[in-house]
Amino acid sequence: MQTPTVLMVQQDFAVGDLTGNQKTLLASAHRAHQAGAAVLLSPELSLTGYCPEDMLHDSSFLADTKRALQELIAVAPPISIIVGLPWQENGKLFNAAALIQNGRLTGVYKKRNLPNYSVFDERRYFDSDSASKPLVFSVDECTFAIQICADIWASSMAEQAAQVRAAGVNNTLVLNGSPFYLGKLAVRVQEAKNFAAAANCGVFYCNCVGGQDELIFDGASFAINAGGKMLAQFPIMKAHEGSTGDFFPVQSDEEMLYEAIVMGVRDYAAKTGFNGVLLGLSGGIDSALVAAVAADALGENNVLSVMMPSPFTSSASKEDATTIALNIGSELLNIPLEPLMESIDAALRPHLYARDNDVTMENVQARLRGQLLMALSNNRNLLLLTTGNKSELACGYATLYGDMCGGFAPLKDLNKTWVWRLARWRNQQKETIPQRVINRAPSAELRDNQTDQDSLPPYEKIDAAIAARMEKNATSADIARDFGDDFSAQFFRLLQNSEYKRRQAAPGPKLTPCAFGRDWRMPIANRYRHD
Repeated sequence: MQTPTVLMVQQDFAVGDLTGNQKTLLASAHRAHQAGAAVLLSPELSLTGYCPEDMLHDSSFLADTKRALQELIAVAPPISIIVGLPWQENGKLFNAAALIQNGRLTGVYKKRNLPNYSVFDERRYFDSDSASKPLVFSVDECTFAIQICADIWASSMAEQAAQVRAAGVNNTLVLNGSPFYLGKLAVRVQEAKNFAAAANCGVFYCNCVGGQDELIFDGASFAINAGGKMLAQFPIMKAHEGSTGDFFPVQSDEEMLYEAIVMGVRDYAAKTGFNGVLLGLSGGIDSALVAAVAADALGENNVLSVMMPSPFTSSASKEDATTIALNIGSELLNIPLEPLMESIDAALRPHLYARDNDVTMENVQARLRGQLLMALSNNRNLLLLTTGNKSELACGYATLYGDMCGGFAPLKDLNKTWVWRLARWRNQQKETIPQRVINRAPSAELRDNQTDQDSLPPYEKIDAAIAARMEKNATSADIARDFGDDFSAQFFRLLQNSEYKRRQAAPGPKLTPCAFGRDWRMPIANRYRHD
């Protein structure tokens, strides 16, 4: 039996844009009908965008969502349309999928398994319908079941699969709001194959795409048959509308990560009302990569670069910053710090205690840069991109209200090792970052002859320890076994002492299984210390 065409709409359904999302769904439904498709499948919470978070506690928002659904039903073409939305019933709120057929609502499926880990807080918002069974319907003698995301790969998957199998379902249609991290696509495909085998049916897996605050939705929707054979693979990090037979190559890890960061910057700026961005361009590797990302995300005419040299800034940094700005086509402002530093020093120096290894005036430099950048952001209505990476945030090697100033942090979940790796990859696409920037020892240039490794262990060790601690919950004993006692003691001290900085850091795109932010919830006031 030939399966009727299922058109999957992998689009960026913006949070709160009920009118825009409604129009997107309706336009896709008309195209599906004109193309002869029988079913239109959209992602999880497609009508509201995923996830509205505490907007789901707002009764007016829920009422407007219901009204948007009713308006969509009234003008929908005569095909089966599956829309994700919050659904109120008997005083409860469900994460649901509405089935629209021939101008009427013919069924609602309520999500059973509500993820409540990592970035997910669905139990905060939704009720679980533990008795919910897959919503089954037929089109042209082909039987479909509707389920939502975690329902096909949570602990009750076997029970759900048994119900689908007992109903004689040919294909399960799954609405998804599955955020990206490196390696996530393979996990999704494997879980879908496990379900397909247990339920003896094909799976259409429709995911949303686009950046939403810290979350990156990579799309990568796919379809498989009951035997696990891939029937479609949609593009990653791009909108697409299609069905079986649509195949796009899976990108390299470098391309996926880079495109995820580009998407994060582009969508965050657009959805928060900024047409352009600015950044402090120091001539170092981090700001160089952020500059390239910004230009790729928004176009060269929408990026303002600012060089703020101090007496400690090397000639190499000045030259490289100029080259990078020229390569990306960005305007470059040059604002020397020395006059400001002299004024602050004159006012502050008489009141400072004499201390060994005092970094007070180093931090003053960083905060002066933050002040200048924020002033330009205010004046020109540009989103300030902060350029720190995950390794620096982990160790607190960043100045609060200084280089941490900004509205969005593109590299927040990218460690230093990956910064170098992506810089090399980006140069393979188009030579943008001078090789000297990649090869040179990283430095904050806040004092003479400074390098990061004066204050920090080697980044290779830091990055491996971050992954072990955050993704595998490694203990201090584990880190000591792999890297030595001295490193372990220093690493855990830096990690714990800088929690207060991370709590105030700008949002940035989640790229790994465990990112600082909603993934990582440690107390600031905390007397426990690792041995």
